[in-house]
Amino acid sequence: MRANPLPLLVTFAVLFCGSRALCQSEAQPRPLRYVSEWEVPRDHWNEFETSAEHDIRPFMEMQVKNGTLLSWGLYRSMLIQDGAATHGLWFETPSVQGVEKVLDELSRLPPLPVPANSRHHDVLYRAQLRRAKSGQGTGGYLFVNTTQIQPGKRQNWRE
Repeated sequence: MRANPLPLLVTFAVLFCGSRALCQSEAQPRPLRYVSEWEVPRDHWNEFETSAEHDIRPFMEMQVKNGTLLSWGLYRSMLIQDGAATHGLWFETPSVQGVEKVLDELSRLPPLPVPANSRHHDVLYRAQLRRAKSGQGTGGYLFVNTTQIQPGKRQNWRE
């Protein structure tokens, strides 16, 4: 007597299709990442950090709660070099409108206590790859790596 191959084929098809569906995940967001850095003289560090904690932290936490920001952070560089940034603020938002909104509202906060002759610069990135984890904004590290990905090959990137 011959066995019917239909149940075997159906089982194979279900397993094959199901495994492909499980392997496909949603496209990762490609947010804009805004970074603002200052070269703060050492004798102003405490004042700068206290002001940022008092004024910027509550504002940024509210922006995450209302969905304008995906993530954000304040930091002090571990490696201090002459002529290099010592402190910074970064945030991620899904759109240019989000960046503009946050910058507009940040400009209404009290200014950070930085001497007028201190160096400052801003950078805007589009994150091609993102691996963010939620945190409390304290006791962490910000690690930035810039890698060029060939056009059209973003989905082939492996860590």
